[in-house]
Amino acid sequence: MDISSTINLKLDTEIDLTSEPQLEEKEVKEILSQSYTGVFCFLFKQSCRDVRRHKCQYCLGFSSVFITVLLTLIINTIMSNGPIIFLRLAEGNVGEIDAIIEASENMKNTKTSSSLINLTHFNLLYPEEYLLSPRKRAFVEFYTPENPSVYPNSPETGLLTYTSSQLSAMEFNYYRELKLITIDTRQERKNDCGHNYKFNTLSLGECVINDDFSTSYKLKKGDNIFLSFNISQELKILFDHFKFRTGINPSQEPYFDTNVIAPCKFVGSFTSTGGKLPNSDDSKAIFMELKHFFEWVAPYVEVGDEDPTMAQFREFLKGNHSRGYDFADYVVMNFPSPRTDFYKHSSYDDLQDSVIGYTNKLKHKLGFFPQSIKTDLLEELQTLNLGLMFIGIIFTIISVLFVSVSVILIYSLLMATVEEKSIEIGIYRILGVNKLGLVTMVLLKAFFFTLPALIMGFCMNSLILWILFEYVIFMEILNNLCFNFSSSAGITPKPVPTLAASLYALFIGLIIPVLSSLYPMKVILSKTLTDALNYSTAKTKAVLIQIIYSNNLNKKPYLVFGSLSVIYGLCIYYFLPLAFISLNFSLLITIFFLILVGMFLGLTLLALNLQRMLEVLFVYIFLSYERTSTRLIVLKNMTAHKPRNRTTILIYAISVGFIIMIVVSFNLEIQSTAALSQLAQGHYLYAETIENEGFSSLAIENLIRKSKDKIEYLGYETHKSKDTALNLKEKRLFANDRLSLINLNIELTGVTPFFGHTLMNKYLKMDAHNTSTSLSIVEQLYTPRGMQAVGMPGHVKNKLGLDPTSFTNTLRINLHTSHWNVHSTLRCLWSTESFPGKQMTARVNSNGYDTVVSVPSFKRLVGSTQSIKHMQFRRMAIQLKEPDNVAHIKEIRDALQGSALVSLSTVYDHLTDADSLGVATSLLSLIFNLVIVSVMVLFYFALTSSMSANMMEQKTEIGVLRAIGITKFRMYFLYIYECFIMVFTGCITGVLVGTLIGWTMTLQRVLFTDIPLPFYFPWTQVIIIFVMSVICAVVATVLPARQILRKEIAQIFR
Repeated sequence: MDISSTINLKLDTEIDLTSEPQLEEKEVKEILSQSYTGVFCFLFKQSCRDVRRHKCQYCLGFSSVFITVLLTLIINTIMSNGPIIFLRLAEGNVGEIDAIIEASENMKNTKTSSSLINLTHFNLLYPEEYLLSPRKRAFVEFYTPENPSVYPNSPETGLLTYTSSQLSAMEFNYYRELKLITIDTRQERKNDCGHNYKFNTLSLGECVINDDFSTSYKLKKGDNIFLSFNISQELKILFDHFKFRTGINPSQEPYFDTNVIAPCKFVGSFTSTGGKLPNSDDSKAIFMELKHFFEWVAPYVEVGDEDPTMAQFREFLKGNHSRGYDFADYVVMNFPSPRTDFYKHSSYDDLQDSVIGYTNKLKHKLGFFPQSIKTDLLEELQTLNLGLMFIGIIFTIISVLFVSVSVILIYSLLMATVEEKSIEIGIYRILGVNKLGLVTMVLLKAFFFTLPALIMGFCMNSLILWILFEYVIFMEILNNLCFNFSSSAGITPKPVPTLAASLYALFIGLIIPVLSSLYPMKVILSKTLTDALNYSTAKTKAVLIQIIYSNNLNKKPYLVFGSLSVIYGLCIYYFLPLAFISLNFSLLITIFFLILVGMFLGLTLLALNLQRMLEVLFVYIFLSYERTSTRLIVLKNMTAHKPRNRTTILIYAISVGFIIMIVVSFNLEIQSTAALSQLAQGHYLYAETIENEGFSSLAIENLIRKSKDKIEYLGYETHKSKDTALNLKEKRLFANDRLSLINLNIELTGVTPFFGHTLMNKYLKMDAHNTSTSLSIVEQLYTPRGMQAVGMPGHVKNKLGLDPTSFTNTLRINLHTSHWNVHSTLRCLWSTESFPGKQMTARVNSNGYDTVVSVPSFKRLVGSTQSIKHMQFRRMAIQLKEPDNVAHIKEIRDALQGSALVSLSTVYDHLTDADSLGVATSLLSLIFNLVIVSVMVLFYFALTSSMSANMMEQKTEIGVLRAIGITKFRMYFLYIYECFIMVFTGCITGVLVGTLIGWTMTLQRVLFTDIPLPFYFPWTQVIIIFVMSVICAVVATVLPARQILRKEIAQIFR
């Protein structure tokens, strides 16, 4: 090649490389005028041209900011409506009742006029000031007559009429105990108590029952059923009131101590009480009208010796419909509409002030009447509020994550623009643009991404919120909780962003361009004019050598890091004790998460030191089938792009790590909730009576005899030693050492041999026991040594200094009653750190300590002379051969619940909790999958920007490789390999860090709860992340590479 051709090539190159848009004479004059307005207008026009020329890059930056702003608006608006959403969840547990007015604690046990509430008198004093509605309640026995057509119906009420002798001769098909609730339907509808209660005011003698119950007993509308209940004390109070009002003084007081048996007409059924009662009471509820209650009861009141005044008393009961208001068992109160205004506070302290402040005004007006006001809904919200705070912190972290990704993405785009326009910027400086103009140029380009995205985010927010509120949140959460949210007037949140959410989104939309512009500003201002106009030096620096003089050492990073460390430590040292002292759970949870975030960032930075080692390892693992030259090119490319790739890997590792950490933490919450519930229950399936009743083993086994082939083990547990069912008065049971120096109050129960096989053994954690036998710990109580021993908590064993392996270590168990005292010397057979269904831990327990003995030992210790055959038990536990078989569980539940022996007991199966937790798990999985997709979309934008910048810097190298014969197909694969290795390195780093943090959180929860919780690894989310990472790596590489490789080799060099 001769000299002339070289000169021509040089001139051509110069012309091509400086082929930026030519400045018009008018624009040059604007710059030379040195007017800031003129410079601003010129830079604004140039930014508009850049948007038109680089539409793809602009769409990347715009989309990232749009997604961030939109999610910020949505998340903060949902969180601001969180108390209302949690209000509906709480109402599922306690009903749509803001407060309950009932007799004070010292009046509940005695049924006197003071234990009833006269709402009529209060309404006269304060008419229409409070939304109050009276109720009466009674536990009733339900019967269906075998031949109802034999008895005539009353022409007035349509109810069966009969005499006492006919009633005693009746035969009944079914028996079941229910909870009768009499309500004022019209008043409660006015008070917004039970929005979904569908029945209008019921007539005299009409009732409505649960749909499942009516279906099970084949009830049809118009059928007559019988209810038996005892209201003798109330009838005595009403009779005294009758004497006072009429002046009649009978010669003999009537005897009301017999049950009232009255027929009622079944007119409808409901699937749920619609908020009038807790969901747990739906299956046993029966509703009647309050104003007809005493009129309905009157004809069926029986006394021993009929007195002439009884006819007058019955007429007295019928004559006034306000009797229910005069003698109410309790009164339900709702707040004025819209009642959600009392619960809209995100802070529980403010919410409590709002609710208690209103109820205290009512309490003040009640004066010295012996009534109390219970706010069960507020107490339920206190528990749920902790979950709301936890979710709020999680979503705040997600918002910070999205902001970080957007900042880095726009930073990458700005850096690519700065490097691409290096010569143009140099020309601006030659023409006289000062530092303020250069800063304005960078900020303009940044705000061109954010301002349109900010406006679009606000415009789209209302539509997305409307879709979420109407079709996603309430369908997934509330429909599963038997609530129709949209039909509840005044409850559905408005699809409009709150002021706080709008301000927060506006702040984020403005802070993103500022933060992303800082480093590009520094690069522009620190570059000399010579460097800016130099186009011959390669921009990619594989090797960088810096010589720093000691007097020029940059101390700012050290000062910033030191200041942040001091502030971080001060916050923990001061605010953590403050949170414990003031019981500020919000501050406590925030501090714990800040500690986790600090540990997370530290681990991420530590793991990034392994970046090069992981990159080399993955290159040789995943590219083992490729030629050595290909692997070397990939490694050298990664070395050349190390600073930019390091930033991309950092943000990806943080994103993936946060996702893993958050998923693990949420599943940990669900697991711990389920574990606490199951630990408290103790068995997979059991039935339990109320405190002062019991059942015999023969009666229970007769009920479930049809299902005995499905049962593997059956165990029984006696009443506790202090229960009234044992008829031991003034009981005190305690254990002490041989010298009686240490006394511990305990509870004692007896269990049958197979009781241990019915336990949830995954929650059984032994402290000390005999490992040389194959018997279960309960079966060991029936050995010769076990009949003289007791199973106890580890804390009691340690406190009394006992050793289960020693025959000489004994303790004394003392039972003191008003009739006798029993002193027994026993040994410790075994001790536990955790025992399902019992308070048997190795820690101090404020709820007391349970101990377990065999049934014969229990009889001996409590001084019982009753035979075991006729002994009454408190709990019966069943271990099925197939514990998760729904049909088998339902069969046994139906057999138990249809019996009078266990009609008032709890019948529990573990699948009930599993269903409710399954709903929560499915919903959380849906939310986190959406978060993963959103994060991956943002990361795709960042990855595309990074790979575009990498390839634009290496256009010369790409041209050389193409010139020596490497095909376009191979070039695509070279950069796909680089992108894949980079993404895989960041993904592995994030998974390792997130898993370590999640494992640490699991250890902490085990330490707090003392429950053996397994570590949950989110395989589903990790697989989704890996698959989407591969897709992002391919797409983010192919599109930028195509723009370069579709050109001819000569054009690539230009």
